Parts: sequence; C-alpha cells; structure tokens
Amino acid sequence: MAKKICDRGVKSGCYRLGESYTKDNIFVKKDIKKALEYFRKACNLGQNLACRRVGDYYKIQDNL
Repeated sequence: MAKKICDRGVKSGCYRLGESYTKDNIFVKKDIKKALEYFRKACNLGQNLACRRVGDYYKIQDNL
C-alpha cells in the first residue's frame, strides 16, 4: 500500500516505505539501498525528516 501511495508522489508514503526497509519486519527484509531510495524520493518531495535520514546514513558511513 505504501508503495502505491509513494508512486503517486505522496511524501509521507515514501518516507514510511523507507522506514520499513530499515529493519526486518513481516512485510519486507532489511535493505538499506531500498530504504535510501525511498528516503531520497521523499526528500525530493519535500519530506525534511527523510532528508535527515539520508544525511545521517552518509555521516555514519564516513565515520566507519
């Protein structure tokens, strides 16, 4: 359902879909690449929290 909403350009749907990919759950397996894909889409649609999530991921990667 969130994918359909995201495909329609709803930023909150894209953000929620990204969140769902950050950990294993009953709907999807953890997939950081997919999470970032949906966070970026939400960010491009104006979801500030999604932009922060993308930035946080890259900060963590720089510190490894």
